[in-house]
Amino acid sequence: MLYDRIKEILKDGEKSISSISRELEKKGEKIHRLTLTGYLKALRDLGILEERDVPPVKLFSLSSLVDSDIYSLVRRELERVDEERRDATGVFILMKILNRALTERELEKAGINPRGKGISILPEEERKEYIKSGLKIAENERLYRFSGDDSEVLQDSLAVLSSIVRDLTGMKGVYQKFRQKKLF
Repeated sequence: MLYDRIKEILKDGEKSISSISRELEKKGEKIHRLTLTGYLKALRDLGILEERDVPPVKLFSLSSLVDSDIYSLVRRELERVDEERRDATGVFILMKILNRALTERELEKAGINPRGKGISILPEEERKEYIKSGLKIAENERLYRFSGDDSEVLQDSLAVLSSIVRDLTGMKGVYQKFRQKKLF
């Protein structure tokens, strides 16, 4: 599939249309340059590629959001949160998004320490209820939840979620220019 070949070509960094075309030809994919340009611009419009204009060429690269799942998005943004509240903030966010307790595997994907402050193991009775409801977890896998009551975690969660939404909607540049100083 052309999309996969382009992703493979751009995984090492940005490339010009000519460079992408040559790489595709090496792989046996002969595409007219105008067709390739249109395809690359369509991928840019979908947010899959980023385009940078360096006259006389246009450089394309993979968007940082390509193949990002919620866990990797949260993981990336949690790096900006104070280390003391980072794990609790991550658990709080993912629990709110998924509307349930989290598995060890999910915590690992998001870079969250299950023994962090503000995180507790779900009691066995509640764990069994999740299994009955259809959640697929290993027999010996624990479920975790946010157990703190911290307004700073709530503020951190709001900041992380806002940043993720800005990234996904392309509003990051606007945010820096008009940063709000006070709530009211």
